[in-house]
Amino acid sequence: MVQTQKETPRRESKPAPKIPDVAEEPRILSPMIQKTLDINLLKAAKRKEWKRMETLLDAGAKAEEKTTAGFSALTYAASEGQTRLVQKMIDSGVEVSIKNFASRTAFTEAYGGGHKKTADLLLTVGKLGAGNSIIPLPPLTPEQEERVADAIERIVWGE
Repeated sequence: MVQTQKETPRRESKPAPKIPDVAEEPRILSPMIQKTLDINLLKAAKRKEWKRMETLLDAGAKAEEKTTAGFSALTYAASEGQTRLVQKMIDSGVEVSIKNFASRTAFTEAYGGGHKKTADLLLTVGKLGAGNSIIPLPPLTPEQEERVADAIERIVWGE
């Protein structure tokens, strides 16, 4: 005798539900959830947990929280040369002209830490202390770049 296996009927698979893209539908978070995300973003920045920061930013965290010394997630990321995260925060509309207790902005932290790419990003978008207005800058010659760098250094170090 030949035994035959019973075939189980296959279910028709339904298409997976569409997950809305953040760009399609902006998220509205409760104030408590927003505050929790924002505080955790600041904590991750203090601990230099860059991947966690990125995840929190993607979840809707805003870099508005500050330490008692006036440091924000933006200033921590800028001081460590985390250009990609700085760009994400700029894109989300973070206020970049805020100063810490030593009157230093995210730009001065990046520049003072020797992170040229991050400092250039902050300078290029024109958010060096003029609120969130974007000031387009023309390309500079090498001579002009050197003069600007010298001027910025005098401003940063008060010489």
